[in-house]
Amino acid sequence: MKCEQYACRPEVRLLQDYVGINTSPGRNLRSAVDLLKRLGDTQNIKVTVYEAKPNYPVVIFKWPGLDPKLRSILLLSHMDVVPACYEDGWTYPPFSGEINDQCEIVGRGTQDMKSITIQ
Repeated sequence: MKCEQYACRPEVRLLQDYVGINTSPGRNLRSAVDLLKRLGDTQNIKVTVYEAKPNYPVVIFKWPGLDPKLRSILLLSHMDVVPACYEDGWTYPPFSGEINDQCEIVGRGTQDMKSITIQ
């Protein structure tokens, strides 16, 4: 698959959008929550946001399984990323979500944990 074809896929665009939100500690978590809520809405998944600590929201996606008698499963992720600055040697802007020449999405959170959340 060519990078141009890859870049047009909705799941790729979604991850790029999510990586594009600088969620360094205490920053832009509301924007990340809004993106995740929109994701839940598009998939008809119930989304609840809790804020046990001010400005540190917890987003919960809940969807029923096929058999309500079966046990639930919990998948856990986080929205925040380690701060990044251009002086750290980034080839691409750390919050760009750009696709490099190897067709890889690059940026802070692509490996830990934004890509896991989007999956």
